[in-house]
Amino acid sequence: AFKVEYLPIESLRLSLDFSLSRKDGTVEIFKPAQHNDFYLVKNPAEKGTYEWNKTEGSNYRLSLSGAYNKALGGDHLVSAYARYMLTENTTKSTLLTMKGFPNDKLSEVYMGTEYQNTSGSESVARSMAFLFTLNYAFKQRYAVDYSMSIDASSEFGKNNRYAPFWSAGVRWNMDKENFIRSLGVFDELVIRGTYGITGSQGFTPYQSLQMYTYKNMMKTYKSSDVVGTEIYGLGNPDLKWQKTKTWDVGFEVGLLQDRLIIIADVYNRITSSLLSPLTIAPSTGFSSYTANIGETENKGVDASVRYTVIRRPQDRISWSVNGSVSHNVNKITNINNAMKKHNDNTLVANTNQSTPPKLYQEGNSMNAIYTAHSLGIDPATGKEMFLDRNGQVTYNWDSRDLIVAGDERPDLEGVVGTTFMYRDFTLSANFRYQLGAQKYNQTIVDRVENANLYDNVDRRVYEKRWSQPGDVTFYKDVKDTEITRATSRFVQDENVFSLESVSLSYDVGSKRFLRAIGAERLRFTGYLNDIFRLSTIKQERGISYPFANRFAFSVNLTF
Repeated sequence: AFKVEYLPIESLRLSLDFSLSRKDGTVEIFKPAQHNDFYLVKNPAEKGTYEWNKTEGSNYRLSLSGAYNKALGGDHLVSAYARYMLTENTTKSTLLTMKGFPNDKLSEVYMGTEYQNTSGSESVARSMAFLFTLNYAFKQRYAVDYSMSIDASSEFGKNNRYAPFWSAGVRWNMDKENFIRSLGVFDELVIRGTYGITGSQGFTPYQSLQMYTYKNMMKTYKSSDVVGTEIYGLGNPDLKWQKTKTWDVGFEVGLLQDRLIIIADVYNRITSSLLSPLTIAPSTGFSSYTANIGETENKGVDASVRYTVIRRPQDRISWSVNGSVSHNVNKITNINNAMKKHNDNTLVANTNQSTPPKLYQEGNSMNAIYTAHSLGIDPATGKEMFLDRNGQVTYNWDSRDLIVAGDERPDLEGVVGTTFMYRDFTLSANFRYQLGAQKYNQTIVDRVENANLYDNVDRRVYEKRWSQPGDVTFYKDVKDTEITRATSRFVQDENVFSLESVSLSYDVGSKRFLRAIGAERLRFTGYLNDIFRLSTIKQERGISYPFANRFAFSVNLTF
């Protein structure tokens, strides 16, 4: 990294920043023939694998900026900032897999008997940005700010490389007013509001380009010195930046000598040119391509509170508790014709699927669960009854009869935490909760109704499924082997309370010991994640992230 600053006058600072970084990594995974992965493999030449994966990349950033700050007459403060920045990110990876390793002594990649796979990838993403901000404050009570930016990225189509964004905000520090001070209640009282348009990218570098690959085409041609390629990805030169218009009104309150801090915001976000992969006809040779599919609206409230129960800095003791709550309602306000076609294709493809289709329909939530409207199991026949689109009772499942049976987004969610500090020890814990969500219980569908009766099965298959006329049960006829499709029977309310993390740290306070090892600070920390989870739904959660219990220990040494 390199940085140069120049002050032509006292209130103006000019800066030049340049940084260059490079990363290299190699991952090697060796499994000899005796590994459990090959327990069922009969051919000795197929046993044993060695995977060698090398990644490398570089990043550079060049930034030119200027900052101006000037106080005028003691009551006025003007600040301005401008920056021009160029960035480039380059990554490259190479993967080589060999097979045929008879024992763990032959543990080098070149000792395999045959190539299993070779592949690689590379990407280059470039961006350019100009940013300008202007701030004005009067008597530290009232403040107005404005910002604008022009961004360009190679990740978007050549017809929409550039995107302008802007935002404006106002702030009133009411605690500076004499009539508020005279109350003797508020340590801090702030009202603020903002409106602006922001954009996002964060997708693969070549999603707007038509791409080709040499994979499976690296063959020698006697009549030419070139090799063939095949098309790898469909481009979209009209791909636009995803834009979000946001207004936000909030307040901040400090009470009891700032022991109690309350922050709340009300917001409305309208996202247009929404980016998403679109499923397309298999006849094109591709499963999807990235497109701007429509517009969504999010309305909600965020609030947080923190209370310091004990604050005794002279004894180095403190204890605080905090909590937050969020309520968000989203809906799709507009979708394009391509998205409507995607919905139609999804319904056709979902005819023989046990999972609810992922549909995007105007007026409904992005997280809506679409299923048939179930009326339960007919005690006389053991068949499931449905209510069709015409209001008639039927035994036939039809994708045209799907309704919104629930929403995976909770009505309320948030975090509750506490931190206790005693001298050199710090203990913290964070709990998470969510209320009012719905989930499709795929576990019951797979393990009870779509279970293979020739395998070991859940006891509910034989104990709770319908077996004879007159049975009143939640599950269909045990002799019915037809796949259970998406039905509202299995949409359940989900309320969750979990202990997400606990940490305990110790800072070595002995100055003599720190000086002896030449360090400024030494901290030991232990972490526990996902300690417990209580839910109103019983379902399989797996052992992968984020459901794996983990313990970690770290040592932080600062010189």
